[in-house]
Amino acid sequence: MRRYLFIILTLVFTSSCIRDVSYEPEMVEDRVILNAQICAEDAEHTVYVGVSKSNTVTSLHGAEIRCIVNGVFSAMASEDERGWSKMQTPYTFKADLKPGDKVRLEMISDYGSAWCETVVPESGGRIKNVEVTDSKDDLNLSIQVEDTSPNRNYYMLRCVHRYERDVTIFFSGKDFEHRIKHFSERVSLEHSDDPILDGAYLGSDKEAYDILGTGVPNIYCIFSDRKFENAAAVVNVSISKKEAFSTALDYEVYLENDIVKTTHWLDVSLCSISKEEYDYLSAISTLKVNDFDSSALMEDAVIPSNVNGGEGFVTAYVETVSTIEVVEKR
Repeated sequence: MRRYLFIILTLVFTSSCIRDVSYEPEMVEDRVILNAQICAEDAEHTVYVGVSKSNTVTSLHGAEIRCIVNGVFSAMASEDERGWSKMQTPYTFKADLKPGDKVRLEMISDYGSAWCETVVPESGGRIKNVEVTDSKDDLNLSIQVEDTSPNRNYYMLRCVHRYERDVTIFFSGKDFEHRIKHFSERVSLEHSDDPILDGAYLGSDKEAYDILGTGVPNIYCIFSDRKFENAAAVVNVSISKKEAFSTALDYEVYLENDIVKTTHWLDVSLCSISKEEYDYLSAISTLKVNDFDSSALMEDAVIPSNVNGGEGFVTAYVETVSTIEVVEKR
């Protein structure tokens, strides 16, 4: 009887300790956001800017952004009205960049000023060869990567689907019209079975075994050469055929006499990135995939920033590209 009485009293006292407490979050001042991944090989570069407010992120118009390379003014960025959203505004500028260049971006806006600096890294490796095999639903790519630098190298894989449609449309008699259209778009890479891309815990240079299942999927296809043998490795990825051969022109209808030829290419890029960008993309991956409410075992997502006077991350990379012409089997 005493034991039951003790349990009842314990429940009464513990339940009486629960009470509602009002909480008003502290107002956070507006902060400008500056984000860019600058490819040295591109002629035109894009910077995405916005404003972080207490409970939302909005686009930012009318900003002045200067690009300074190695201490010398290079270009003034202009707002790109073709592709802004509610959360970010793209600004573009042209600059010839090479490895070792120090790139500084300075922004002045109604919400404040910010600046950042990054250095274009040296190329750490190259794509030696790409072999393509065909399966039922996918194109499987075996990419031979080799280091060209003795340092610890960090990489990111990307792939762009380019296609050209060459059409000759015949009208009555001998009249005809010849059209050529070009398009390009990024495609996603599947790599769940590759030991280089998914064999280690993101953000760590040490061997890690994810026994508890709290690891972070490699969303951005980033990796280091830690597991390379003799400064080389084969990375295996796959691309959905549906994505590889779909085009923005599939809605077009042609007659039987019309001549239609569509050529597809895959541009596989090996991007040499800095350790800082590797850590940044690892942190972004953690933020994107983790359900922080469902598990106490999830890693905290601490997002690095190299923007002074604001938030965001600006980095540069160099790339080597291997182009493959692929034929759609019907």
